[in-house]
Amino acid sequence: EGNTGGSAIRGIHLEGPFLSDARKGSHLTIYLHRPSIEELDRLDTLSGGNVRSMTIAPELEGAMDVIRYACSKKITIQIGHTAADYATTIKAIDAGATVATHTFNGMEPLHHRSPGVLGAVLTDDRVTCEMIGDLVHVQGPVLQLIYRAKGPERVSLVSDSMYGAGLPEGEYTRQGRTRTVQGGVARLPDGTISGSARTILDGVRNLVGLGIP
Repeated sequence: EGNTGGSAIRGIHLEGPFLSDARKGSHLTIYLHRPSIEELDRLDTLSGGNVRSMTIAPELEGAMDVIRYACSKKITIQIGHTAADYATTIKAIDAGATVATHTFNGMEPLHHRSPGVLGAVLTDDRVTCEMIGDLVHVQGPVLQLIYRAKGPERVSLVSDSMYGAGLPEGEYTRQGRTRTVQGGVARLPDGTISGSARTILDGVRNLVGLGIP
């Protein structure tokens, strides 16, 4: 509302509400919804038509219809906070999903006899894999693995930073939830990671330190 001094929102990424309760991370269950086109339209309308991308768990009932619809509206679909198996993930990619949100985080672990979502997104050339570069969400060797699997054209460095980024370590409370920032990462009282406190520039430094150009 009002004069922003020149800044403007160019697009919004919705990390939810169509996420798996089993892989929700620090998201609250009460805010997770069954995927529906009507809900997506409602959220896009409330945003003033600014929704540009959305993370969805493709195994949820109704998810495939939402993926196809969102893609028809030029909304980028990202796969994340999901317990999807390999076959379901491939179906989501076939339906138009093109990005893996926070690769390795909020996903079933990679298993050699059950490749799951990671087996799909790391090997399908239609998918760009996000990498959180704080060296906490994903350790260095795994960042190198993502980069080697996808190459420079199919990775996207993200911060996943929360409102404590760049501020001193300590406790920060917002909307009734307290997060402790320590060592560049934010955690809830039970220890669950709840965002990074590092910047994109920190991530660039970390990747270069790992030998990624």
